[in-house]
Amino acid sequence: MKTNKVVRTEHIGKNFQEKEAYRLFLASKFEIDKTETEPVNINKTNESSYDEDEPQKISRNQKKSFKLAIKDFLHNNWVSSIIIGLLILFVGIFINAVTTIKVNEEKISNVQKDVEDIKKVTNDKQHGLSALEKNFEVFKTEVSKDLEYIKKKIKL
Repeated sequence: MKTNKVVRTEHIGKNFQEKEAYRLFLASKFEIDKTETEPVNINKTNESSYDEDEPQKISRNQKKSFKLAIKDFLHNNWVSSIIIGLLILFVGIFINAVTTIKVNEEKISNVQKDVEDIKKVTNDKQHGLSALEKNFEVFKTEVSKDLEYIKKKIKL
């Protein structure tokens, strides 16, 4: 025997007995919860017979999302929102400017130290160069004396 597979997404109708049982079930539920109705005063025309004092369902208030809370604040307080936005923008620009200035000051101080080091090195090299110049002058005079001596020897 093959059974039909029940697909939960498809609608399946109820037969007459199931409908009647469901109707009786609902009728019994409503009879239990019914209260006595107050007599309607026909002389009053500003009231209706409809009872508006139904008990409210107590439900937890959902917390607004952060995005929605900000959107509501901006919508309700747009002047203060613009002022706060400008203030945040100026603070950001100020922090960026101060940071840039400090970085540039540090670079300048490093360059000054490098220049001082280069001056020391060049002074040391210049001192060594002047010593070499003196030695070269001494060597030149000695060589010139030797040449004169050799020339005198050759002439004789």
